[in-house]
Amino acid sequence: MKKRSAREEKAIQTRGRLLQAAEDVFIEQGFVKTTISQIIKHAG
Repeated sequence: MKKRSAREEKAIQTRGRLLQAAEDVFIEQGFVKTTISQIIKHAG
């Protein structure tokens, strides 16, 4: 199995943070009222 580069690992972590943030904001505000900016802000 090929070892992932540091860049690939960081991309995977970023994707995970964004997906978790999206889920959190969707739960709080609902899908329709959620913006990309809110997700990014929540992800830090």
